[in-house]
Parts: sequence; C-alpha cells; structure tokens
Amino acid sequence: MISAMLMQLLDVFLEGMLQSWSACDAGGHTSTTVGEAGNEQKHDDGCVGPCGMEGCGNQPGPSCEMGGCCQNRGALAAAHLNSARRVAAAILMEFGLASHSVFLGLSVGIASDKDMRTLLVALSFHQLLEGIALGSRLVEASMSLMLEVVMTMIFSLSVPLGIAIGVITMKGTHTSMTGPAFVALQGVVNAVGGGMLLYIGFSLIFNDFPADMRSVAGPTVAHRGWRRCAMFASFWVGTAAMAVLANWH
Repeated sequence: MISAMLMQLLDVFLEGMLQSWSACDAGGHTSTTVGEAGNEQKHDDGCVGPCGMEGCGNQPGPSCEMGGCCQNRGALAAAHLNSARRVAAAILMEFGLASHSVFLGLSVGIASDKDMRTLLVALSFHQLLEGIALGSRLVEASMSLMLEVVMTMIFSLSVPLGIAIGVITMKGTHTSMTGPAFVALQGVVNAVGGGMLLYIGFSLIFNDFPADMRSVAGPTVAHRGWRRCAMFASFWVGTAAMAVLANWH
C-alpha cells in the first residue's frame, strides 16, 4: 500500500513537470500570421500569456480563429503532453515490472528441483503476458528505437539476473536463503513490487481502458457492441490467466 501511494506521488509529480514542459515547448514555437500587405509576421511570445495578435486578448477571439495561433498552440501543447504522459507511463511500468521480475528470478534460482518445472512454466507465461503489456506500452510511447531496445533488454534480462543472483548466492555462501531474515527481506521487496504493479494496473483500468474503449469502440465505429464485448472478454480472460499463474508460483 505504501509503495502504491509513493507511486501515485511520483506520478503526480511527473504529471506537473510534464504539463510545465509541454506548455513552454508549445509556447516557444513561433506562430506565423499574414499582415495587411500580405507579408508574413512571426510572433514569438514565450511560455505564457496571449499570442500577441491584435484583437486576441486573453482569450482566443475571431482574429485568433483566422490566424490559428492560440488554437494551434493549444493543440500542440496537448500533443506534447499526451506524448510525454505515454513516455512517463512506459517508464513507470518498466520500473515496476523489472524490479518485480528480478525477485521472481531469484525465487527460481533458490527453488528446489521438485518445484523447478512448475515454477518455470508459470514464470514463462507470466513473463510472456507482462512482455506483451510492456511492448504495447512502448509502442504507444513512440520513443526512439535505441531507448525502446534498451528498455526491452532491461526487462528481458531482469529474470535471468535474479536467477543468477539466486544460484550464485546458494553456491557461494553457506547462509540459508530460506531463513527468517531472507524470507522477511523477500517479502518486503515483493510487497513493494506488488504495490507498484497494483498502482500501474489500476491506472490502466481506470484511464487507459476507457480511452481505448472510446478509440476502438466509439459511437461512430461499426460493430461497436461486439468490439466492446471483445475488449471486456479479453480483459477478464487475461485477469483470470494471471490469477492462475500467480497461484502456481
């Protein structure tokens, strides 16, 4: 619960920073208008305040509608903000999934031979579904190819890293990794990672799912009812599959 609250605090903080950056980025762009003599006039008005056109005032007016300066600025700010939000959401999801996956790999590294087969099967499907979710988030973020490759490699190597840590610790030390201290530490870290995943999951349910519903099954889309049913069915089946896999390991 505490980790989920900290994730919310970080999310709100990032949201405020993104709003400021997008407003300044959009306001810093130069708008072009046509003067009376047909010559182009450029206005660079900074981050705040009206656009500077004659008759604009503090609110967009008829001259702004003709020149398109304030409206274009608002659309540009919204575009920058939406893109930045998607990047921030992808980074938060990457951080939560990668940290959680390290300890999943650690549990595999210290598992007994009897539990290894079941644990590997459950972990494989678990990482497959999480990888699909993270991949779709990275595609929506529209980041650079190099950054997408780096984030993909971090997630891909998180479980092998945890497995290596578990195996090396079991082979190189005589300390029992099933003792009270290790179990308590593992429980705390798993709780932190679980809180992160819960916050990310509920954010996807309450924010992204309705947005996708409006985009994929909006009022003007053909076969709207079937599309909505398919989205809910996919969501419920995925939730049930993750619950079964979590029960296995």
